[in-house]
Amino acid sequence: MVAGGPTLHHGCMRRSPTAHDEGAGDVKALVMAALVVVGLFVAGSLVVWALHALFGVLFYVLIGALIVGGVVFIAGRVRKSVGGSDRRQLR
Repeated sequence: MVAGGPTLHHGCMRRSPTAHDEGAGDVKALVMAALVVVGLFVAGSLVVWALHALFGVLFYVLIGALIVGGVVFIAGRVRKSVGGSDRRQLR
C-alpha cells in the first residue's frame, strides 16, 4: 500500500487522512470567489431596493407638499378676491 494513497474500506475507496489533495486549494478559492460574488449581488440588491423605497417615499412627500402649497396659495387668492384686498377696512 502507498502512504497517503486511497485505501479500501468496506468496499469503498477513501482517501487516507494524510493524503494531500493539490486541487483542494483551487476549489476553495473558487468557492470563496463565488461567495464574494453572491454576497456583492445580495448587498447590491438590498441597496437598490432601499434606495427605490426611499426615493418613492420622497417622491410622494414632494407631490404632497406641492399639492398642499398649491391649495394654500389658491385659498389665499380666493380670500383676497372675496374679502377685498385691503385688510385695514376691518378697524
